[in-house]
Amino acid sequence: MLSSTSVANAFLTPCSRSSSEASRPLAEFPGPVAAAASGTEGVRGSWATAAGVLVGTALGLGRRGQRQRQHQSACSTCGLQAVSGAQAVGAEDLLRAGFYDAALSAIGSEEDASPRSRALRAAALVGLRRYSEGKHILEGLDAKAARIDLGEFHSTLERLQRQWEKGDFQFWEVFGPALEAREAGKDPAEPASETSALLPQVPDFVGPVEVGATGRGRGLFLRELVRAGEVLLCAPPLVRALANSAQLEDSLVAALREAVRLSPHVLRVTTNMLADGKGGQEKAVRLADFAWQEPSIEAAQQELPSGEQLEGVVQTNGFAGFGYCMLYGAVSMLNHSCCPNASSMAVGRSLIVRANQAIGEGQEACISYFDVLKPVKEREREAATWSFRCECPRCEFERRLPEDLQDNGLSVSEVEAAIQDPANGLDPAGREVQWLRASHVEAYKAELEAAFPMGEVAVAKRQQLLRCLEATDPASFTHAKIAYIDWLAKQAKPGPKDPVTQQAMRYADLVHQARYGKVPGEHLVTLLKQTQRAAESTLVGEEFCNPAARTLVPADRLPTATPAVASPPPNAGGTAMSFLD
Repeated sequence: MLSSTSVANAFLTPCSRSSSEASRPLAEFPGPVAAAASGTEGVRGSWATAAGVLVGTALGLGRRGQRQRQHQSACSTCGLQAVSGAQAVGAEDLLRAGFYDAALSAIGSEEDASPRSRALRAAALVGLRRYSEGKHILEGLDAKAARIDLGEFHSTLERLQRQWEKGDFQFWEVFGPALEAREAGKDPAEPASETSALLPQVPDFVGPVEVGATGRGRGLFLRELVRAGEVLLCAPPLVRALANSAQLEDSLVAALREAVRLSPHVLRVTTNMLADGKGGQEKAVRLADFAWQEPSIEAAQQELPSGEQLEGVVQTNGFAGFGYCMLYGAVSMLNHSCCPNASSMAVGRSLIVRANQAIGEGQEACISYFDVLKPVKEREREAATWSFRCECPRCEFERRLPEDLQDNGLSVSEVEAAIQDPANGLDPAGREVQWLRASHVEAYKAELEAAFPMGEVAVAKRQQLLRCLEATDPASFTHAKIAYIDWLAKQAKPGPKDPVTQQAMRYADLVHQARYGKVPGEHLVTLLKQTQRAAESTLVGEEFCNPAARTLVPADRLPTATPAVASPPPNAGGTAMSFLD
């Protein structure tokens, strides 16, 4: 749970903040210098370079073009193409679907194998994290006969092994393919080449977290202190299905039914998901139980889950995004909070979970399953679709408020009046007040969009929004966009060398590092161009790696057609700003 209303301070220490500290102006908080590998000068130089490229076009944010992209209509299980139980499934289909254990079995013996079969076998071993064996098979392989790019295969293998062993997720290795795909107008969820289609995009990585009891089930807890931006989990999907039919949940259930039949790994992980950790009688589950393992006699004799059980797994653990319904393994152990201390973001078809603030040893890591920038009544309706009731401190606080403050429809003036009303017993400098503002953030966004970007009113409103996001949803994409625009506006006034602008630069850098990890200077401009494109959109303002869906939602909630970001024309007047989705 969020223990600080300052991301900057939370980046350095997980200790709680006083209510007086929570109300300090952003300019008084330290920048990311102590946390970043580079010093202040390096941060300043990188952002100054970005300013030279971006600031000249970014401040005309008034009239915005709009367009929509319709998803193609189809209904198939990804990778398997709705294969029935009576049909044989080829190794290549299994590899593309991520069923590496089943693919290895389908390939058969290594002896007298063709170059293509050897390449497929190596890919399966890499997917199973048996990197040395995969590397050995590649020795002397005829790349042309194997129909692979041997250099790409080797470099991907080395990257996956390093990421898995050291947790070294370098920015461009993780986000570069998505950035390049977005620039080329392609779907970042799809493999960039035939060789990459056979290999995992990321390894199944588990950071310093472990399964523990929460009193209401299971959750993931930190084994040691982590800083904002550190990777806690990285997971390819167990199974996925195209999310462009009215029966999205049914599509994922069908895909899972086929997957548990084909893959012992998927069967074992699905069985682990069935035990909810309540009552103390269920099987003890470790994160190692979600990792690839050698086939066992017990696994071969394990019964397949019933259709009802599979539906339950999908209902409580299924996510949708990029036009797909997806199911993940270890990520399913993360509980929800409406003031999360970790963030999950999709990269390609995989999920990366990072700490969005410092989290102390023994604390539970929680993510948000849905958009938490809504009033408690609306969040309760969202949580009900996942079959749970959130009991985080923010929800408990808001349930004690008068009924009219718990749902949509309030203006900024009404929220602020409620904050000042002694009858409500709110501390205007407290963290709970920031939570309340975040619940009605749409009203605050509307007022900000009507203000001149560089005027004093807009400056004050941006600071107010940044504070409530720090307390509620730090390092979210909305937080990154507002921090970015705040810096851009201050580049124009009071100017790039002003201390206020320098502080805004350090702050925006901190938020981006908490979301994406350390961003090298040579890639910062590329990243900020994409942040700017989203900031300029009145329609959705999607993140560069998420062109097909604006959020992760329950599998039965994704619309069949989602608007996309347009390239807007410059605004002649420059009198309004529209950058929030």
